[in-house]
Amino acid sequence: MELETDKKPLRQSSQQLRAVVISVISFVMIVGLLHKGLDSPIIPANLPIISPKYAYYQAHKDEYTALFFGSSRIYHQVDPLTFDAVAAKAGINVRSFNFGISGLKPLQNYVLMRDVLKDPPARLKWVFIEDAIDRGSAPIDEVRSARAIYWHSWENTKFAIAFVLSHPYTPLLKKIEYTLGHLIPFVYHQMNLGSAIAQYQPNLHISAEDRAIAAQFLSRAGYRPIDFKMPKEQYFLENVAAYQQEVEQLAERKRQEDYQDALTQHTLSYLNKIVTTVEATDAQPVFVVAPTTVYQETIHRAFYQGKIEHLLTFNDPNLFPELFEPVSRKDWDHLNPQGAEAFTRLLAEALVAQEEAQFIVAETTPMPARRNNRQKTSSKRVGKSNARER
Repeated sequence: MELETDKKPLRQSSQQLRAVVISVISFVMIVGLLHKGLDSPIIPANLPIISPKYAYYQAHKDEYTALFFGSSRIYHQVDPLTFDAVAAKAGINVRSFNFGISGLKPLQNYVLMRDVLKDPPARLKWVFIEDAIDRGSAPIDEVRSARAIYWHSWENTKFAIAFVLSHPYTPLLKKIEYTLGHLIPFVYHQMNLGSAIAQYQPNLHISAEDRAIAAQFLSRAGYRPIDFKMPKEQYFLENVAAYQQEVEQLAERKRQEDYQDALTQHTLSYLNKIVTTVEATDAQPVFVVAPTTVYQETIHRAFYQGKIEHLLTFNDPNLFPELFEPVSRKDWDHLNPQGAEAFTRLLAEALVAQEEAQFIVAETTPMPARRNNRQKTSSKRVGKSNARER
């Protein structure tokens, strides 16, 4: 009898545990089904920077012939109004919009570009993509952010994890870390019922400060100059000598590079995905390397080995010293408004040179050979014009 009494608490604990497990599983299943049943938007309305840009783009979409995608090096450094004016002076009619987003990782940049291009402008001609090929990193401290959660649908998460696991040079522990960085926001995405409310009341989720910032960058076609204090600005000002030494090291490395090392299939597949997405809109993908001290070898190898057709590169202090002068910088990674103005003008001039090179090829090459020769000849000409050998 005493033995039977002792069993009762165990039986009750087991039943309680079973009830908790069933409740949790039921909750997850119901939330998942509700999430599936909701009419989820491509890009929700409650994301700072991204949502205002997308809404504005949708309202003015067919006015644009060029779109820029990338991180803060695009968002804060490419002024569409200046870009369009410089191109117009050379006889090229461009209306561009800056879709750059601060802190955007390469995989999310691709997803954003793909989602935006699902409904492309009617006259879209160029899509500029900042080169930033990494290993699919997903910072753990950002996994619960609205931006991380929104894009981690099942399809996107599957793509991101496959990208991480298939990289041939990422250590196993890093692969596990990056995989968790994609799985956690996926779980939140599946349970994120608040996204439906955000579609109808987005101002509840975007602060007054973010709305003011949006008004500023939308008045300049998506561009926001860095006329405000940056987190690393003071460190840069206190370490200018170290910065200049790093620039000298980059210049020396650029003088010695030959870009002959083979590209991995992993990189080629990723670049092909970007190119295919853009070309499906009948636009031209143009990769851009912003003026940064980070050595960006992979995209240069892809260009010089003929794997991508168009690359405009500005991270060589030997060719563009003015973009690396401390007077043009806000910090190690970013240009100040003066530097951004200079960079934008050079970028527009490089596009003009590229278009002139393609026109010459189109006019002088017989039709059957035009496609193959265009890549070789225009790449050579673009490389020269971008290197100031015009």
